[in-house]
Amino acid sequence: MGGDAALTRPKHRVHPIVLGPDALPEIRSAQDAAAHPQLSVLTALARLENRAWPTLSASERKEVLRICEAFAASSNELLRETYLSLIDAASDADFRATLKDLLERQDMQLKELIFTAGKTEGKAEGKAEGKAEGKADALLHLLRRRGFDVDGAAEQRVRGASYSELDAWFDRAVDAARLEDVLVG
Repeated sequence: MGGDAALTRPKHRVHPIVLGPDALPEIRSAQDAAAHPQLSVLTALARLENRAWPTLSASERKEVLRICEAFAASSNELLRETYLSLIDAASDADFRATLKDLLERQDMQLKELIFTAGKTEGKAEGKAEGKAEGKADALLHLLRRRGFDVDGAAEQRVRGASYSELDAWFDRAVDAARLEDVLVG
C-alpha cells in the first residue's frame, strides 16, 4: 500500500460559486436587508461601484435606499456605521446627498465617519483618499471573512495601496486560495 495511497485523487470536487453584480439577489424589503446585512451591503456596493447615482435604474435606486434605511434603523451601532460608511465611500456626491437627506428625515444623528468623503467633495484628493480607505476596509473585511490571517504587515500594505491596486486585489480576493495570491503586484 505504502506510496500508492498518497497518489489517489480526492473524491470530492469543489465548484466555486462566483457572483457578479447581475447575479446578486434583489433586496426587496428592509426586513430582507436587516436579515442578511452582508449580502445587502455587497448588493449596494455592486450597484453603486463606479456608477453615477442618476444612471441607476429606478428599481436599483429604491433597492439601495431600502438597504440604507435598514442599516440606519439597526440597533447595532457597529453594523450601522460600518456598512453605511462603506456604501458612502463607494458612492458619488449625488448619492451621498440623497443618503444624508434620508438619514436627516429619519432624525438620525450623523457621525463624522459616514460623511467624511462628502465634506471633501470639492477636493479630488480627499475624495480619492476616502474611497480608497473605504475600499481598503471592505477588502480587509473580505479577507478576514474568507479566513485569511491578515497580520499587521498585510493590513498596512492594504491601507497604503492605491485605489486601482485595491480594486484588483478585491477581485482576486473573491476566489484566491492564499493571501499571497491576493496581494500580488
